[in-house]
Amino acid sequence: MKRNAKAVARLGVAALLSSAVAAACSLGLDEGRIGQVDAAPLPTTTTTVEPPVDGTAPDAPVVKPSDAAPDSRPPATCARNEDCLTTATCQKGRCDVAAKRCIYEICPQTDRCKVAACNAATARCEAPVDRPFSESFSIIDQPSGAGPFKGIALIEPFVFVGTSSGVYAYSLQEAGVPKTPIPVAGAAFVPQYLFASGRRLYLVGPLQGSLQRRLAVGWLDVPSDPAPAELRAESKYVTFNAPSLGSVFPYPGERMLVGQQSSGSAFGITEPPFGAAIALQTAILPSGQLAASSGDRVVLLRAVGGTSAPVLSLVTGAGTPTPNAGADQSVAAGGNASYNYASGHFATSPGGAVAMSWHMTNSASPFNNNAVAARLSFLLKDDKDVSFASSDFIDYATFPAPGVNPNISNLAGPIAWADDTTLLATYATPGDTGRTSVVFVRRGRTDAGVDAGVTAPVDLPFSAGNVLSVAAAPGVGALLVSAGGGGYQVTVLREGCAASP
Repeated sequence: MKRNAKAVARLGVAALLSSAVAAACSLGLDEGRIGQVDAAPLPTTTTTVEPPVDGTAPDAPVVKPSDAAPDSRPPATCARNEDCLTTATCQKGRCDVAAKRCIYEICPQTDRCKVAACNAATARCEAPVDRPFSESFSIIDQPSGAGPFKGIALIEPFVFVGTSSGVYAYSLQEAGVPKTPIPVAGAAFVPQYLFASGRRLYLVGPLQGSLQRRLAVGWLDVPSDPAPAELRAESKYVTFNAPSLGSVFPYPGERMLVGQQSSGSAFGITEPPFGAAIALQTAILPSGQLAASSGDRVVLLRAVGGTSAPVLSLVTGAGTPTPNAGADQSVAAGGNASYNYASGHFATSPGGAVAMSWHMTNSASPFNNNAVAARLSFLLKDDKDVSFASSDFIDYATFPAPGVNPNISNLAGPIAWADDTTLLATYATPGDTGRTSVVFVRRGRTDAGVDAGVTAPVDLPFSAGNVLSVAAAPGVGALLVSAGGGGYQVTVLREGCAASP
């Protein structure tokens, strides 16, 4: 599986279509503003995007997704598509069998690279237009955070963005840009963490108080309506008797796992409607960084790069009375390569697969510590796997000959799983590290020793260090980006769609 992007391209694979750990000061964020709520009112206006007209009613008003809605309540559960019928204009329902929930789409297209708007006068969908591989739109305000499970989350059909003036949703079914911001009401705090667990959105933090610590928690079960005027979360403050909130992870059953390591280790498993307090279970763990979850386990990063390989341990029973840290396992680089810099970027799939993106350097004299590659390592196959793989990896970007490329810590950018087999990866563009390349990588059959494919990379006009957070779902990805000049944007990526010229 050791293939660089050029080698994979020769396979003739057709183009297809979590998370940075970064300090605010290094990402262009105004650290003093993170966590503050601005007094500016929420936006009340929208921008009309004119789609093509099909010729039957050229002057008819166009209904944007934000103006259309189901005219009857969907069923609480479903088992097949026929359970999700609707009479709403331009909409069609389907059953998410795994979640047993109806999903409604506006003018759905069989080709994900096409999109159509709904015409209110004719009660028909307009002619579809092409949807590009990437499209970007500015967000309301400064992001509320950057890094894993911060700033952005993706639960179709919405991408959620946490900002200093609140949380907003943007419909991925809306044609064109800019997108209409949909405020998420009901949470009177700026979340420190924002992430998806199944189809539930969690808003977590900050931690308040000194003698009695209270944690702000909010949640939103994303509705079936693809075009609400407003989304309303529920929230409350719960007792959290720990000096700090160290990490949060999705947990099976649309729950979440919270943990802290500032004074010993303790974890708690919790879910709505939440009790008066989150019960924390003490865990005796070796030193390390909580890097990712895998089902009901936690991946502990014990040692990092430099001249040695990362050392990982799998913690079972976190949040229960009987936690246990497994044996240390080293992820060897092989050859003359070495994993370098403080830590990699980790991501977990819905089924518990864990991947790691890392900056690789040359470990052979005389070019020791010169950058050579951005590597994507598939560590765990699923939530049952207990052995961290060291040979299942792809060098999806290689850089100039040793000695030419300097030490650059952000060559390997944030990553996110779209599903259990496809992963979105970001990295500095070889030859122009001021730009970011993005690819969708499909994990191959490791028993065959062949990778299933890497899409042709698409370059975007910002550096990998400016990618604050990433999120993905089947066929789509989203990047939260510091766009320069104090502005921030979301860049939406569509797997398999043509790049803009």
